Amino acid sequence: MSLRHLDALLKPRSIALIGASARPGSVGALLMDKLGDGRFTGEVWPVNPKGHLEAGRAAFRDLCDLPATPDLAVIATPGRVVPGILHRLARRGGKAAIVLADDLGGGDEARRAKAERVLARIARRRGLRVLGPASVGLQSPGIGLDASLSPTRAPTGDLAFVTQSAAVASAAVDWAAARRIGFSHAVTLGDMVDLDFGVLLDWLALDEGTRAILLHIESVKDARYFMSAARAAARAKPVIVLKTGRSLAAARVVHARAGAIGGDDVYDAAFRRAGMLRVADLDELFEATATLAANRQPLGSRLAILANGGGLGVVAVDTLLDLGGRLAVIEAGALGRPTWAHGNPLDVTSDAPAERYAEAARALLAAPSVDAVLAIHAPSPFVPAAAPAQALIDAAASNRKPVFASWVGGASQEAARRLFVDAGIPSHETPRQAVRGFMQLVNFRRNRETLMETPASQPETFVVDTVRARQVIAAARAEDRLELTPEESLRMLQAAAIATAPTFRPIEGSAYDLAAALRSDPMFGPVLVFGRGGRVGRRLDDRALALPPLNMALAHDVMMRTRVWRLLQGGEGQRAAALDALALTLIKVAQIAVDLPEVESLRIEPLRVDARAAVAMSAHIVLMPPERTGSRLVIRPYPKELESTERLRDGRAFLLRPVRPEDEPLLIDMSARMTREDVRLRFFAPLPRLSHEMAARLTQLDYDRQMALVALGADADSARHAWGVVRIAADPDNETAEFAITVRSDMKGQGLGSLLMERITTYARDRGLKTLMGFVLSENEPMLSLSRRLGFKPTRVPDEPTVQKIVLRL
Repeated sequence: MSLRHLDALLKPRSIALIGASARPGSVGALLMDKLGDGRFTGEVWPVNPKGHLEAGRAAFRDLCDLPATPDLAVIATPGRVVPGILHRLARRGGKAAIVLADDLGGGDEARRAKAERVLARIARRRGLRVLGPASVGLQSPGIGLDASLSPTRAPTGDLAFVTQSAAVASAAVDWAAARRIGFSHAVTLGDMVDLDFGVLLDWLALDEGTRAILLHIESVKDARYFMSAARAAARAKPVIVLKTGRSLAAARVVHARAGAIGGDDVYDAAFRRAGMLRVADLDELFEATATLAANRQPLGSRLAILANGGGLGVVAVDTLLDLGGRLAVIEAGALGRPTWAHGNPLDVTSDAPAERYAEAARALLAAPSVDAVLAIHAPSPFVPAAAPAQALIDAAASNRKPVFASWVGGASQEAARRLFVDAGIPSHETPRQAVRGFMQLVNFRRNRETLMETPASQPETFVVDTVRARQVIAAARAEDRLELTPEESLRMLQAAAIATAPTFRPIEGSAYDLAAALRSDPMFGPVLVFGRGGRVGRRLDDRALALPPLNMALAHDVMMRTRVWRLLQGGEGQRAAALDALALTLIKVAQIAVDLPEVESLRIEPLRVDARAAVAMSAHIVLMPPERTGSRLVIRPYPKELESTERLRDGRAFLLRPVRPEDEPLLIDMSARMTREDVRLRFFAPLPRLSHEMAARLTQLDYDRQMALVALGADADSARHAWGVVRIAADPDNETAEFAITVRSDMKGQGLGSLLMERITTYARDRGLKTLMGFVLSENEPMLSLSRRLGFKPTRVPDEPTVQKIVLRL
């Protein structure tokens, strides 16, 4: 995938409307009105074979007649002529095109598929970016661009919305416009012959005008690229996703439109692994839109509820507890009035004047035990709805904690809701909707924290004995079998260092029959499934899924999403040991998918665990047909092949290996052992300490796009320290990568920096990158001298006289 020419699509300076018309009711006329209304400040060139429009306005007969090559071509013609237009546009050097037509095959499915292959080939070979076909276009309100068939013009804002569905696009824009919620971009992908969610995520993650991203997904095309893009985007800004096609019937509809799709439960695991927040339906997506527009994040899940009646407050409490939130405990005296002590929900009574609302809201927002406030108001014969609404707005203005409003009712509440829209406070028609909006923020924060969590070191190291495992596989293949016998399956587990004991007898009453499995998903490849085994597990459907590979943090997260962890009994130490043993077993099962792609499916049942161990009692393994064997992982595993032992000129040995998430303490320790001046030269600013968030970003790598090599000492003592780290981050085009290097202050000038740079340069060249570049402070002469020896060329950075950019052509 590539981001090439995405600026031409989403921020064009010139547009050719091919199929422009003045005929009322035509697509060409609708777009001509939108593009020609003066809001878009760039050039608009109508193209019509007649050389004019019906209203007498001049038009260009063909693309070759245009005064220049347009950044963007909007194609509003019948589908049968689209391939020819794209050919001519590509020959002229066109950069981007929107294909609106959904009739490429004239009703014939085979012809439609063939035409889409032609469009994809043109896009791939010529570098022309194609949005669609069957797209309703896009809007970029910040530059006044509305190149869409949406009946509503989107207001300007900082939320990006990407969908495959024309109907959902129109509904979302219309809903948001009525609430004055604005968009940076609103894009309808259509049938995705070229551009898909992954590419848009990459571009939007870097877009300074986009604060959060909303997705409506039916299916993805390239699961591996999507996962890389989603993980990168979710680290940069909130990403909320609505995935439709959950039921079998809906999935068939999606399959008919989009081809192969993955299981809905696997999509759920993928979104969780990427750090995105999934919502259940359009209502929740709209609620998330309103919540994100307010741009306030809670520090926790403790909600205080303020209402002018007890009944609606109870509805909110029930919803909050059902969704896993917490009712804030109000400390005695925190609210000022004795009658309000410990009140949550806080009932200010139906005749409460605006001043009472303001007083209560200020007190709740000031309480340390409160993370957010929900104010509920039912129509009152004593107080007009707008007065307490304005009081709440005024109280919220001086506090950054999130505030939610639910003015329940009909016409009498409209004036208050308009006030909330103008003030940027999320307003919902029911308390349940408001609480769901709050919990979306809470769950998003939890997902981000999980994404950045530092995994514990594994209690033991292990490797899959692939030689031994493939001997079992070869024996089955020699007999033309895909299904292994029970004995062969257990030998495969033993090769993966998984404990097996068909006669295992646990401590009486202390063990549970569990199940762990690998299954193959058509979109996301191998998936780990864990939960209760036997009839109990099937009845409860108590299971959780995860994408391999796993570490201890991810394995524990899988277990915590089932009821299993509650079942493990015994003292705290015994419980922790059992959970660690079980987590390590799940890591080993997931590693089979990494190291043995020949395995199509695997099931361990029963998997027995007690206070001491986790043991596989029985296993069933099915192999992949020989013609389909190959790596299908959507998350690139730890590249063990990059490990090496290297020596400096003085003979000291170091282990160079890729950085792992659990290396975070090593990097924090290394930064603490560097001088303040060396830290400033590396990070361009004096940092008192490497924070957890920064260290997590430096250690939790997507090996598809990033690589970092750490130098560890070869002996037992020095191996506990990181002596130097070099890293690169490649662009999505895999053409250019930016490098950074850090060497401990007491290792400077001893050749470790040269060694690290040579190894990462070799890696970049082997990976196929074309350019390696970095930024260095002009005063950092040792680094500039090293870069010159390695062949880097320095250039000045515009408007940055203290910084040099160094570039190496690979």
